[in-house]
Amino acid sequence: MRKVSFVLVLPLLLGGASASLAASDAQQMVLEEIVVTAQKREQSIQEVPIAITAFDGNMLENNGATNLVDLNGIAPNVILTELGLIPNIGKFAVRGIAFLDPDPNADPKTGISLDGVSLTRNAGILNDAFDLERVEILRGPQGTLFGRNNLAGTINMVSARPTEEAGGKVKVAVGDNGLRSLRAVVNSGAFADGMMRAKIAGVTRDYDGYYKNGYTGTDLGETDMDGVRGTLAFANGRFDATLIADYEREEVIGPGSSNELLDPGGTGYDGKMYTVQQDVDGFSDLETWGVTLESNLETDVGTFTLVANTRDLEYLTFGDFDARPGRIPLGSPPRPPNVARTIFHLARETVHDQQSIELRFADSHSELFDYVLGVFYVQEDYVTTILQNLGPGLPPPLTFASIEFEDAKVFAVNSQDSKSTAFFGQTDIHFTDRLSATVGGRITMDDKKFHAQATFPRTPPPFTPEGDWDEFTWKAGLNFEVNDDVLVYGTVSTGYKGGGYNARASVAQNVGPYDPETLTSYEAGLKGDFLDNRIRVNAAAFFSDYKDVVGVVRRLNAAQRGTEAIQENLGDAEIFGLELESTFLLTDQLTLSLNAAYLDAKWTDFFVDLNNDGIKTDNTHFDLPNAPKWNAYAALDYRLPVADGVAHFHIDGRYMSRHLLAPGVSGDIFYRQAAVISNAFIAYAPDSERFRVSAYCRNLTDEDIRVGALNVVFIQTYFHKPREFGVEFQLNF
Repeated sequence: MRKVSFVLVLPLLLGGASASLAASDAQQMVLEEIVVTAQKREQSIQEVPIAITAFDGNMLENNGATNLVDLNGIAPNVILTELGLIPNIGKFAVRGIAFLDPDPNADPKTGISLDGVSLTRNAGILNDAFDLERVEILRGPQGTLFGRNNLAGTINMVSARPTEEAGGKVKVAVGDNGLRSLRAVVNSGAFADGMMRAKIAGVTRDYDGYYKNGYTGTDLGETDMDGVRGTLAFANGRFDATLIADYEREEVIGPGSSNELLDPGGTGYDGKMYTVQQDVDGFSDLETWGVTLESNLETDVGTFTLVANTRDLEYLTFGDFDARPGRIPLGSPPRPPNVARTIFHLARETVHDQQSIELRFADSHSELFDYVLGVFYVQEDYVTTILQNLGPGLPPPLTFASIEFEDAKVFAVNSQDSKSTAFFGQTDIHFTDRLSATVGGRITMDDKKFHAQATFPRTPPPFTPEGDWDEFTWKAGLNFEVNDDVLVYGTVSTGYKGGGYNARASVAQNVGPYDPETLTSYEAGLKGDFLDNRIRVNAAAFFSDYKDVVGVVRRLNAAQRGTEAIQENLGDAEIFGLELESTFLLTDQLTLSLNAAYLDAKWTDFFVDLNNDGIKTDNTHFDLPNAPKWNAYAALDYRLPVADGVAHFHIDGRYMSRHLLAPGVSGDIFYRQAAVISNAFIAYAPDSERFRVSAYCRNLTDEDIRVGALNVVFIQTYFHKPREFGVEFQLNF
């Protein structure tokens, strides 16, 4: 396909009119093409035969947005939410394939990468996503170029690079619930005879949260975070190198959990949805840092690329896992007969580090084919200490003294050393100017050594299993350019999520291992620009054959009186879906964006003992979690020249049909209601591009929908943020 200038569809519509965007508004909304690296090289998004949505970095910095969760409901068949029970844990699903486990030993099903480096754990991926150039969401398995644990898809985040010119920006935001944030970027410009550039970016944010603990009077969800990223770039002729170092710290009080038995619907006890009753507030402290080196050497035969990284994560959490006071509060409804007075407070401290290296060679000199070959290696080490308070609560009228984190007993210590090596390659074979084929493969070799030692109330022999898994994943497809502006494609691709062990197990039969998951996806798609590039339509249809699905079940623990949550292979599923992304430039000032998706996800084999009675039952009637049948997005953007600048008016709606929130359960309490979440903003930026000012509202109609439900000790529920207003001011220099 020829490369064309066109509107950057979703980023412009949703990210807000930054200074550069405002200048483009005055030029009839024409921007450069959308460039992505979905195939390990820079390409126009319309030339990539993958269902992919790209977002400008302003999407996560403008109009009240903070992290990946703020993109939820935009990309078709993509759910980006937070677990709820533990802060900064993602609950992501792509095309009906969900990952819902907060355990640090559990591998994700959707890959998350930053600057080409996989973030291998689920903790810390909801940090403040500041100073990003773009976010790419690739739907469907990416087992060839991205490898293991990219079964459902890949979210690729790319940080902004230093600019040729010196300058920067400062952005201040204030909003409801005590929001105060400051972001700043300073670019050095080119120096050392134009060979080097540098930048530093930072963010600090305070937020009081929207939950209240009625038992202690504390604001829950209160967040204090700081982050910094430094980048140094060097380029000389055919060689370039970029060094990126980042650090982020986050402290959270909470979260707030509604105990469904004692506070039905969140309002059954006190009449207030965002007021909960917990005898401890809980907290989480997270620190993470990383250093990444990317270098490219262009030669006469092709380009060599090296990406090397080291990353460290330290994460300490403490929470009220029974989500209630230790005694039933006075004036509360009568205690249900099946509600014990046991308190359950749990802390977990995890230290995780990883080192990875990827070496690639790419060549596109031939008119017949272009290709990429590579080798990848990653090693991970983590140690988790589990501290637990478990005992009887005190009935009224006795007083209850909260058992704090410092009083918790070390319950268990577990660790894991894992290594993964992969060799991969992919090529595009061009039969004619318009017809080409894509063929690729990857061999992955995983090795894990797990160690678990219980320490309370006794010290049994440790669990020390070892396992290794090898998997070949591949991709094959045909791509045909109908004309310079329309591409149709068909692909078959596979994905793989590694097997593993259960860090929560207290008895040998619960340790595992569980087997790997595999996915084969068949997809046909169209990407096209029409009517002189005033309409863009991208569409895809897919069918996924999902084998050995891993999910959480509860099994008897060492005491044989309670249960523990472990991962286990549950069965097989089939998923069919349709996806549409479209943008219409109705006038030079008015833009309409419409996205829609349909999903038919069902179990074909789910024969598991779910209630610990030793009898396996057919459970194929259960829904798959986080797999709504319908989701849709619509947005209107109007740009009006005002006072030597542009005023930008935006409103959007994000719809999801009713869907299950937790696996292997039934009942309305475990479902998210069908609802539309709306957002709006108004922004102004002058033609001089010196500043931008905006006012925004998120959850415009103040929907009080349930977004999380878990069955831990009791059923716990979590609710969407209430309506929030805010203002932002950005100064460019």
